[in-house]
Formats: sequence, structure tokens, C-alpha cells
Amino acid sequence: MLRPSSPTPAHHAPPVLLTHYQRRAAQPIGAVKAGIVRDVLARHAQVGEHHQVLWSRMLVVLEQRGSDGRSLALCAVLANFVALVVFDDPDDLAAAARLGERLDPDRVGRLQQRVSRMLDVRADLPLTTAVARRLLAPLLEQRDPSAEVPEGVAADCVELGRELLFQTIDVVPSTVAVDEVIPVDSADELVRLLDHGSVVEWRRHLQRLATSPWGPYAESIAELAAVAGRPAIGTVLAWCRAWGHEREREQIARHVQHLVAVSGASQRQFAARIGTSPSRLSSYIRGSVTPSAALFLRIQRASRALEAMTGAEPESSSRGA
Repeated sequence: MLRPSSPTPAHHAPPVLLTHYQRRAAQPIGAVKAGIVRDVLARHAQVGEHHQVLWSRMLVVLEQRGSDGRSLALCAVLANFVALVVFDDPDDLAAAARLGERLDPDRVGRLQQRVSRMLDVRADLPLTTAVARRLLAPLLEQRDPSAEVPEGVAADCVELGRELLFQTIDVVPSTVAVDEVIPVDSADELVRLLDHGSVVEWRRHLQRLATSPWGPYAESIAELAAVAGRPAIGTVLAWCRAWGHEREREQIARHVQHLVAVSGASQRQFAARIGTSPSRLSSYIRGSVTPSAALFLRIQRASRALEAMTGAEPESSSRGA
């Protein structure tokens, strides 16, 4: 267990904290995550005065959670998040890519969002914006990433940046939130949004695009991107469409699960009713496979018929009695 350390200047790392993560990095389990924290702490002398408050916040969280093995992933993402803001070091992008490989990009994105809530106190989220820009730099800056990091690392970082951006996008957004977005209606505005916008602004427009990724606004943005010479927007629109498709698949899976549940039949009985196997029906419920439109209608009809039969049984039994 970590012992409370004596007061330490904000730009320093408490020796006991650094020693703790050095020891954990030498152990077979969690070595990569602990090593990322250790490497960030070891660069305490490079922290500028304007980043001291951020550095101090990181140290507080690491001291509070350092003894809990279940928090090691969060601590690693936290340290990497801070490093991406504080240091201009390609090694931190490589570390982010390793976290994505170890934890899965979606989980890293969720942990980054938790870290953002811990550290980013301003409404425009400047720290989260800085991290997103570092991760998405190869896409936004239209350059060959091999000069800074290997191509594979750059691709992994862009994937992490995408996951971070989409963390607050809702499946069914409120009408007010979407309507409040001022549409981008010129190529110059689009360039300003890409080059100088905050992650908050990006998410507002992503919300609108993800809600209707094939709609008029998405078409307008694609046309403006062509005028501005920003092919990155095509990638973003593809992300929105993939995200929308995934949410639709999840909604269908939940609907199928509900229809089977309210039918009163077992999965085996229900599968026989719609002419498929229990394992295939299970794949529809899990969402690993999406039924065709015709089969989905058959599922709806079977659920209604079975529910009606189940509801009629008590009444017929009471009449017979």
C-alpha cells in the first residue's frame, strides 16, 4: 500500500509514487500499463510552469488509486492523457497505441472520457481537445505520419481519437441539442472548425451528422470538404455512418430480445416458430447477426401470436373450471 508522501512541488513526482510504479512495471502482470505511468512520472523535470496544476491533479489521482490493482488501466490512461497534453513526444503516441492494443480502443476511449471529467474543468475542454488533436493529427493535418511515428502507430492513434470523440454521442439525441448546432455553410467555416474548433464543437456537429449520416447536412458537409480540399471529412462521415449502423444493430438486437421475452415462449420454441435454429436466434438477440427485414417482420408476428396465445390460456382455463 502506498504511504502518504511528504509535500512535493507540483512539477515533481513523489519518490514513493515513482518507486511504486517502477516495481509494478517489473512484475509480469500489468507491466505495460505500470510502465506507461512510470515513464510519464520519470519526466517530471520537463513539466513547464503552465502545466503544474494539471500535473498536480494527476499525482493526486495516482496516489489515491495507485494501491488498487483494478485501477491500473485508469492510471495508465490518465498518465498517457496528461503526457499527450504536456509533452511533445512521439513516444507518448506509441504508448497510446499500446494501450489500445492491450485494452481495446473502445475501453481506452471510455477511460479517456473519465479522465477528461477528472481533469478538464473548463467548459470548452481544452485538455481533451489537445489530446484529440494529438491522436488525430495524421488525419487532420494531411501529412505523412511516418516522420513522427510509424504508420501503424498513427493508424492506431487515429482510431483512439475517433473513440474519444464519439464518447458523448447519444443514440437518440435530444431535439434541442441537435437544433442548437449552427450549420457549417461555407468552406472557410469548415476549415476553421477543423483547425481551431474545440472537441465540444466537434461533438456537436458529429451528433448532428451521426443522427442523419446520409441526410442533407451530411451531403452539404461532404461538398464543402471537397471545396476546402479536406478529405478527412470523408473519413469522419464514414465514421458517423458506421457508428449509426452499429447503434441500429444494437437497437434491433434489443427489440428482438424484447419480442422473444414478451412472447412467453422459450428461445427454442420461438426459434421453431420462425423457422430458424436456437443458436441463430441467439445470435440475433446478442446482435452478432442482424436478421433480414423479412425475418424481422416474422419475429414481430410470431411474438404477437405467441403472446396472444399465452394471454388466452388463463381465461379458457377458468371457463373450463
